[in-house]
Amino acid sequence: MQNKTKHYEFIDALRGIAILGVLAVHSKRLFDGIPSLLFTYLEQGARGVQLFFIISALTLFMSLTSRSKIEKNPTLNFFIRRFFRIAPLFYVGIIFYTLKNGVDPSYWAPYGLGIWHILSTVFFFHGWFPTSINSVVPGGWSIAVEMMFYLIVPFLFQKINNLKKIILLLLITIPTVRIITYIVYYLLLPLFSDNAYIVSDFSGIWFFAQLPIFLLGILLFYLFQICFKKKEVLKNMALPMLVFSIIAILLYPFLQSFYCFRLILPTCIYFGIIFVFFALALSIYPVKLFVNKITMFLGKISFSFYIWHFFILGFLGQYIRIITKEHFIKIPLFFEYFLVMIILISIIAFFSYLSYRFIEIPGIKWGKKIIIFLENK
Repeated sequence: MQNKTKHYEFIDALRGIAILGVLAVHSKRLFDGIPSLLFTYLEQGARGVQLFFIISALTLFMSLTSRSKIEKNPTLNFFIRRFFRIAPLFYVGIIFYTLKNGVDPSYWAPYGLGIWHILSTVFFFHGWFPTSINSVVPGGWSIAVEMMFYLIVPFLFQKINNLKKIILLLLITIPTVRIITYIVYYLLLPLFSDNAYIVSDFSGIWFFAQLPIFLLGILLFYLFQICFKKKEVLKNMALPMLVFSIIAILLYPFLQSFYCFRLILPTCIYFGIIFVFFALALSIYPVKLFVNKITMFLGKISFSFYIWHFFILGFLGQYIRIITKEHFIKIPLFFEYFLVMIILISIIAFFSYLSYRFIEIPGIKWGKKIIIFLENK
């Protein structure tokens, strides 16, 4: 029981770190004159989404491992749990952002929103076309990708059942996915000749581009199993792995300036590999700097935080910046940024907790009731 508690602590903390990264990248637009190096690091806060994907794959395989031994309908129950974990809050987000933003042309929907965009988002198929993948709910592309991964998880769980298989699948998938993505890019480009940017953006975030990241999460699952059994023996390796991960992140701005590096190891894959080491290190030795009450709390409410931070950041971000400038005139930009971030995190976390408490938790309970009913039939 104690091991289970520790496991969830480090997982919640990783989700909390991931959502802080996502907020960091989206809040950078509030500040002019951020030093270029800091700006580069803030941009890579977007990799928090990849950390979410890795942790998602890890926890799904953990859940299936335990539940498949005790449930009559583990696959059906898996889909029920996943739907009721995601859909209630996401549907509220669809209604809210459609009413707020309307159907006029936007960055992701240059021709405006139609009923097709909304319906495809409702049924989680919006991730297969450039103008729908991210046009209804801000950040909705990651939900589309996540839901597509759910569809293949039971199959992967049955077929990829050891460390050697997942390593082989990764070695095959990474180059194959790049080839498929290039082909799709050039096939779609003529359809969006007036808005070529959307094809470029789409090709970096659609399901197949992110598939290797989920597979890295499955790799983490099997590595975690090995490490957990030898936790005491490997404890001395945790700190070196953690330091290695941090150094690798800090080195990224310098490495990405080399074309050969970017060609061999795309940014998402580079950070995905780092996150595997980072997560393993924290699973063995949960350093308080990263695994603490704040990161664990943010991790628990991270889905609501993700959905609502776009609105709160856009609605309050500039006002908070103005207020801090008026009251802290001589404060350096670096410290002003962190002060604004603390205020934003506090506000978003408050509303996200309410959303978690009154939307997410009831949705999870509905799913559990349906599963109990089906299991007892």
